[in-house]
Order: sequence, then structure tokens, then C-alpha cells
Amino acid sequence: MSECNGVDINLDRLVADLKELSKFGYDKKTGGIFRPAYSLAYKESVNWLISKMQDCGLSTSVDAVGNVIGRLGPRDLPAVICGSHIDSVPGGGKLDGTLGVLAGLEVARCILESSNQFKFALEIIAFVDEEGAYISLLGSRAMIGDLKKFEIDNCLGRDGQSLKLIMQQYGLDPDGFINAARPKEEIKAYIELHIEQGPVLENCSIDIGVVEGIVGLLTSEFNFSGQANHAGTTPVSLRQDALRAASETITKCFTQLEEDLNGDARLTFGNLDVSPGASNVVPSLSRGLQEIRAANSIDLDRIYNQTLEIANDTAHTHKVTFESKILSRDEPAKMAESITSIISSVCSANGYSHMLMKSGAGHDAQVMAKYFKSGLIFIPSCKGISHNAEEHSSERSLEIGTNALCKTIFELLHCEH
Repeated sequence: MSECNGVDINLDRLVADLKELSKFGYDKKTGGIFRPAYSLAYKESVNWLISKMQDCGLSTSVDAVGNVIGRLGPRDLPAVICGSHIDSVPGGGKLDGTLGVLAGLEVARCILESSNQFKFALEIIAFVDEEGAYISLLGSRAMIGDLKKFEIDNCLGRDGQSLKLIMQQYGLDPDGFINAARPKEEIKAYIELHIEQGPVLENCSIDIGVVEGIVGLLTSEFNFSGQANHAGTTPVSLRQDALRAASETITKCFTQLEEDLNGDARLTFGNLDVSPGASNVVPSLSRGLQEIRAANSIDLDRIYNQTLEIANDTAHTHKVTFESKILSRDEPAKMAESITSIISSVCSANGYSHMLMKSGAGHDAQVMAKYFKSGLIFIPSCKGISHNAEEHSSERSLEIGTNALCKTIFELLHCEH
């Protein structure tokens, strides 16, 4: 393993950056952050980040979909990429995504302040719309050439706005998204630092999670259609109740499938919309979302097909119709053994306790792993809380995680393989 010449990150500088970035999109009422991709708050945060990158000597660019790129090193060298995102969910915390970007920026500063010479360039990237205000993992998918024109053309955001229009207002050409794709030879490896967003590391008193794989995610919409009727005069046995069919389906799915789910799989239903929405009218329509997470594609398909079977049987029982369509699917991803090995060696050499684990949340690393050797480092989340204003990790964890990232990047910049 190469030496880092005693280089350690500046924790005060990192904490100051995190605090400063958290001002963009901050909601005083909730204490959380609302910084969706392409919003005004997001644009302000991007301008701030570009300024910070330039201040420390990185060349900067914004690609065709809005990914922010800070580069250190000649253009003709392949790059080790350190990335994550700075967009947030509504009412989100201060670390989700932003830690990975700002920790990468701190590593770039350490490199500039050191006397080390490297064989590869380093890029710090803030990928756009990881959180899916429009298209989940949009930025990283565009960078590997996995984004399709019909997705942009047909996409409406959570607020009902057209993605094409929003991109145009942001100053981008939505038809030029293909120009964000990078040739494979330009990228040597990808590494990401992230909070765990779960309780495992804290409960086990472990400093670092070395992620072996990221679960796949399948999101679908389900619709039960019945017949509206008078709630007082229509006997329960004669109703075509869409809500009853939906609620029984959800209950049966959990009852019958919960025991069948292995430790890495998750089944969730949410965002139930009922029409006409009056207590004295039998519901004629019940629409909702279903999400399945699993460590392998076989389990994704199996669980989805089992829920379809349950839904169709229940719909038949209650004389309603059932339809389902898949909205998105992110395949499971395996992190490169060569990089997980480097992370583990860095931890052992520096006295950081660590464990191998899987990620139950999606990350840009799972997209980049389709084409490039990729790694993902976790630090503990206090009480396992994330996507919440109370999201927090201790300064000790921030320091250990960023130092582990720094030393891993140093090694990746040195090694040929």
C-alpha cells in the first residue's frame, strides 16, 4: 500500500463547508432542507460549490444534464472519481449526499497541500437529481449513457412540472443530455463516502462500513377500479370497493410475504390516493405506490410477481379490476472487490474498526458500478436517522470517514490496477 505521507484531512474546514452548504434550501419552520434538483436553492448551492472548487485550484465544468465536475490533473489522464449529490428530499438532513461531495473536496485540498505525485487525475462530482425529484439517479445514469430520451420527454416532477421545461429554465438543452455520457476509458474508478442512513454501525460501535453491494429497487404503481355507490344503501357484500381491495391486498402481501423476505429484502406501500374520497361514498378508485428492495434481481422479480398474484386474486374476490405498471427499476450492484479490499486495508492500517455490509438505500455508486470499478464507504448515522432534519453523524465519524476516503483515494491514484 502506498504511503499518504502523514496527510490527514482538516476537520474544521470540512465542518465549516457542511454548515455553509446547509444554508441553501434551509426551512426555518421544520429545521430541514428542501433542495430539489434544478430548483433555485439547488442552483444557489451549485454556484457556491463551483466557487469552492475553484478557490482550491480545481478546474470546473457543468455537463449537459447539470452534473458539477471539479477536476485536478491533466485532461489526458483517466480520472478517479469521488462523487455523490447535493440535492435533497423535502425536509432532508445536512449530510445525505453532501458529505460525499464536500469530503471529496477536502481530499482534493489535501492532495494540493501535499507533495505527492499521482498517475491519474481526480474528479469531484456532484451528480444531479440523485433523490429523484424528476428521475432518480439522473446525473449518474446520464454519465454512463444509461438515460433515455423518452424518460426526459415524458417526465413530470413531484410538483407536476415537465422536466424538459425545468431543464430549459435552468439553462440546459434537454435534447443534449447524451453529451453528458463519458467514454469508459476516461474513468479509472469511482468511490463514494456516505452516511449509513441506518442503525447498524452505531449499534455495533463500528467506525466504517465497507459496502459490498447495493440492493436493487423496483417501484410500481397499482390501481384498483371499482364502482362508486351510496355507502348507506349498498350492502357490503354487493359493493365494488376499490379501497377495500387495496387495503386487503397490502395486508395480505405483508402477512404472506414477510416470512419469505430474506434479511436484505424490503417491501413498502405508500402514497395511497382514494377517490371520490368521501365517507358516504363507496370508493371507486384506489391508487398507490409499491416499492421492493432486494439484493438480487431474482428476488425483485419474485416478490413483485407474488404481489401481483395476491392483488389479482383480491380484485377478483371484490369484483374490481386491478392494473399495475413498473415506474422504475434499479438493478442491484456489486462493489469492486479490489476497492473494498483497499478500503479494508486502509481501515486496518489506521486502526479504524470496520465491517463488510450491504446498502439498503440507492446511491450513485450502484449506477457507476455498471461500467467502472466502484466502492462505497459508510459512516455511522446517529440513531439511524436520515431523510430527516435530525440526521446527524458525530464529528469523530466525519473525521474518520473522510480520512478513510482520503487514504483510499491516495491509493487509487497510485495503483495501476
